[in-house]
Amino acid sequence: MIAWQCRRCGSVNLQRNEHTAYGQQTYHSTDCHCSGTLETKAAERAAQRQLVAQLHRERLFQRAIARITGMSRSTIIKILKKSLSPARHNHHSVGRAPDFRA
Repeated sequence: MIAWQCRRCGSVNLQRNEHTAYGQQTYHSTDCHCSGTLETKAAERAAQRQLVAQLHRERLFQRAIARITGMSRSTIIKILKKSLSPARHNHHSVGRAPDFRA
């Protein structure tokens, strides 16, 4: 028997609640009174972003990446902008003047 655990408190005292708009089953924890789905789409989205980045490194066109992944070109562009942005990692220095005081 598989025992599902609450993502928040780790309790196995879960009750089925309802479904989301996308059809996922939601659960209610009787211990922490938290409700939500057990599996998130975060892992699936991360795998898709990784696939887009890999196909871009292999020099495929954005239209080809869109055909292969089934995503729209605007989504592909957004993913590539986020993954290739150098300012994303150094966001504290954006817009600041350099400090030359000794």
